[in-house]
Amino acid sequence: MQMLRTLGLDGGARGFSIGLDSSVLAVALASVLLSILLSGLLPVLALGEDKLWNGLKEAARGNSRSRAARTTRNLLVVLQVSLAVALLTGAGLLLHSFVRVLEERPGFDSSKLLTVSINLSRDHYREPEQTRQFQERLLAAVRELPGVRAAATVSGMLFSNDYDSGPYVIEGQDATSAPASGYMQAVDPEFFPVMGIPLVQGRGFAASDDENSLPVAIIDASLARRAFGDRSALGARIGTRNLVGIEWRTIVGVAVSVKRRQLSELDGMDSYYSPLAQVRPLRIFRIAIKTDLSAAEVAGPLRAALAAIDPEQPMFDLMSMDERISRSLDDRRAPLLLVLLFAGVALALCAVGIYGVLAFAVSQRTSEIGVRLSLGARKAEIARLVLIDGGRLVIVGLLAGLLLAWLAAQSLRSQLFGVGVLDPVTLLAVSVLVVVIGLLATGIPARRAAAVSPVEALRHE
Repeated sequence: MQMLRTLGLDGGARGFSIGLDSSVLAVALASVLLSILLSGLLPVLALGEDKLWNGLKEAARGNSRSRAARTTRNLLVVLQVSLAVALLTGAGLLLHSFVRVLEERPGFDSSKLLTVSINLSRDHYREPEQTRQFQERLLAAVRELPGVRAAATVSGMLFSNDYDSGPYVIEGQDATSAPASGYMQAVDPEFFPVMGIPLVQGRGFAASDDENSLPVAIIDASLARRAFGDRSALGARIGTRNLVGIEWRTIVGVAVSVKRRQLSELDGMDSYYSPLAQVRPLRIFRIAIKTDLSAAEVAGPLRAALAAIDPEQPMFDLMSMDERISRSLDDRRAPLLLVLLFAGVALALCAVGIYGVLAFAVSQRTSEIGVRLSLGARKAEIARLVLIDGGRLVIVGLLAGLLLAWLAAQSLRSQLFGVGVLDPVTLLAVSVLVVVIGLLATGIPARRAAAVSPVEALRHE
């Protein structure tokens, strides 16, 4: 449980946590008792009364080897190996997919970037002009804080849940077709430099883009490609519907497309931006801060700056952008860690099973090994016999496990990114790992068999 908490899998960040209670303990106890009963009763039922009696007589003569019993033990080991392979393959696919996601770039510079949220009270900020003045004063104060290189106000932040979206139309295009949808953000002129979002065409917003100037917009490359193809989008007009009709804005720039919620986004929704000074200010907004300081170092001065303007307005959700991106990976990280944990346990049980069956087989074949040695067999040949027995179990289990893994991996398709269910890197890595672990587990009984003394073995017989 401590390991689960350390890995962040107990759900504490989501308002719940794991714990031992009577239900969990009851299920665990019932599982153990059921395993004991099955392990003890199935061999008895399989042998039958007559076979059991004959087996006991054989055991009394020092020879309890049973082909049926040996086959059963081998099948159980093969089953352990195949289940371990299936779990390891699933874990490997998730791990490879996770690595591919981490290699994705969000389209902006997330380093040294902090974000903080402000939610102004409706009682104190009823009028839009009051909200706008507060935003301007706070932004000016933030930019003056020690260690802050730049700051920008934005209506909704990337990799958060406060984004807005809506339909848009392009002037001159077929008005009868269904309007496309895109993300909408109102930003101040410093937003693109602070976020590190490059412009590929045109210009950014300027301080002169206010309520008294021509309404303008910046679109992203995805929207430009979808709406204009190879044509330039500059000078065209994009419109959004409001209560009085369509509000048209002239496109003055095209920005790089960014990922908004997940690094695994392939074709994200189109995005278009409006100058903050040309839209009705929102009481809920965010400030992006470019700084070399950590969130903890900025928190105190930021609260003081906010209190100097209006001590009754709180700030919340102060966090680095890298942390936001990391949190967006929780839905992938949690199942990956759980499957890795269970796969590790399965692999350990697999190794123990191989060792146990082969060690038992060696102990039962002590007399046979002694006879072989006394007739001139070399110790390396005896060790090779045991290694071959163990190798057969591993190979059969590996092949069965790969088939089982392929069937199980079909349910993981939605969790995979840039990786197929038959990913050769994963399959090769799992195969090599299982073979190596199998050989290590086989090596100890093999060495023990080679160390048998012929004299002691024959005397025992």
